Amino acid sequence: MQERMRSNHKLPKSVILFILLGLVIITCTTYFIKNEKKMRLQYSDDWAMYNYGQDINSSSGLKGCDINILEIKEEIQNNEKVLVAVVDTGLDESNTNFQGKLCYNEKDPINGIDDDSNGYIDDFSGWNFYHNNNILFEHYLYDYHVTYIADTIARVAPCSQIIPVKFMKGTEGDSSDLVSAIEYAVQRGAKIINCSWNLDYDDEKLYD
Repeated sequence: MQERMRSNHKLPKSVILFILLGLVIITCTTYFIKNEKKMRLQYSDDWAMYNYGQDINSSSGLKGCDINILEIKEEIQNNEKVLVAVVDTGLDESNTNFQGKLCYNEKDPINGIDDDSNGYIDDFSGWNFYHNNNILFEHYLYDYHVTYIADTIARVAPCSQIIPVKFMKGTEGDSSDLVSAIEYAVQRGAKIINCSWNLDYDDEKLYD
């Protein structure tokens, strides 16, 4: 039988590298486009989280003016759960974005008894140091601030578990309550404490 001639020609390394580079570019571009569509759907109503120039309430956003969540999103999502206390005004637990995001004190259920003996009766959801009770949400006008902040934390860091700690009513609050609120957050195991407020005077108790 006549043997078939076999070609010994091989593609140059430069051509092979060019093909591989093209495949990498196509793969990365496809991933970016899919992720971009997902981000636009997820944050269509939030310029701070992801601003691609979308219209919100008849106003156009400034593209790129956001917190650059896309660059670190994967890293954040893969982190272990971390407790984040928001020490500020109250929080509206009925917000559907908080489902599975709030850190409840299972040791002290709502039964009128201080089951965990920490000095706060029924602090299942957190504590209100302004009124010294477990009512975290009083009115939208007073408590919208933390509701928004906690919602942002939950969306930026899906691995977070939020502990709401109220010491303010609107813009009113006492530094002694603030100190107690921070101590409570630490007692509950918070690794991060979000404090989106400021004082216009020096306070020795808070400094200590």
